[in-house]
Amino acid sequence: MSAEKKVPATDAVSRLSGLIKHKKRRITRNPPPPPDMRKKPAQAPAAVLPLPATQLPDAVNTLRRFWPGLFDGERPRPVVVGIKDQLAGDIDARKLPLTLTQVAFALKALVRSEMYLEGIREGAFRYDASGRPVGMVTEEEALTAEVKRIYLRQKKAKAAHSAD
Repeated sequence: MSAEKKVPATDAVSRLSGLIKHKKRRITRNPPPPPDMRKKPAQAPAAVLPLPATQLPDAVNTLRRFWPGLFDGERPRPVVVGIKDQLAGDIDARKLPLTLTQVAFALKALVRSEMYLEGIREGAFRYDASGRPVGMVTEEEALTAEVKRIYLRQKKAKAAHSAD
């Protein structure tokens, strides 16, 4: 009884093993180019390059200049989900001297800031580009913002500790 029966391979299994062998041959025949020969991603022209996302004051000033309704004094208001599309339409309609890329980077810097995340509380209003309340912050969004705030604080503390 020590001899085991061999189970014949099914058509699907044999086809799969054939495909694997074929892919292995193809991979070894056409290795990827060396790192210095790979195509580099295209870069935007210098006139269109946005501000770095780390420059929060510049991002806030850019947005406040064209859309003051996104702010309550010095504090940013929670914005409606999809605000970038609204701002893109406003750029075209008002012929503003901004690119969508600049606005996207400014929004990214703003909504990832601790100052913005502090305003994301359950039941708080979300505002559109003109400053009108159009929705509310849900419990899940508020919890997500709290987690992000904790992460930012830990990151700051770690950076301060490593700088010492």
